[in-house]
Amino acid sequence: MPTSGARNTFGSGARGVVEAQADSSATSAAARSAAARTDADLADCPGTRVTTGVTMSIFEKVNEQMKDAMRGQRKLELAALRSIRAAFLVRMKEDASETVSDADCLPILRKLEKQRHESIEAFESAGRAEQAAAEKAELEVILTFLPSLADEATTRAWVQAAIAESGAKSAKDLGRVMGALMKAHKADVDGNLARKIASELLPAA
Repeated sequence: MPTSGARNTFGSGARGVVEAQADSSATSAAARSAAARTDADLADCPGTRVTTGVTMSIFEKVNEQMKDAMRGQRKLELAALRSIRAAFLVRMKEDASETVSDADCLPILRKLEKQRHESIEAFESAGRAEQAAAEKAELEVILTFLPSLADEATTRAWVQAAIAESGAKSAKDLGRVMGALMKAHKADVDGNLARKIASELLPAA
């Protein structure tokens, strides 16, 4: 699967009214509460100490980059990293774990990526350039922890394999195809692109 280099460009501005537009679910509330942890809390929190010479997990990378951003007083980067860690803490609370595996981090990051795209679109449509810039800054940070999504050719091959595996015969079987595809490639595929391709490949019901 083709990949692109990590992006490290940070935009300007602070988060605006995104949370006012977001849903008021318990998860969102928990994430905002988790984000309120102090810098001292981070230093003492499980999962923030990394063994030298060992490849760090995504969870550990986020924690280490947070501490580095604190030391360097890089406020925009720090704000974005805190929002990522807050989402991880919500996941940790579900089973009282002390860390989050890469397998669990990736879908969380993909969800955050999707939320930022939606917020950017909403702010730009409303002519709120400063808030859109803040969302773009956070998106750039999120993307540094994610592998690039599969290109169209790779996605098409995966969709064809999912069609064969699921035994789908027509467009009414689209759900089965997407289920098989996401089970195998959830963290690596653009769901919208995959759905479009599947719709093209499956005959009308």
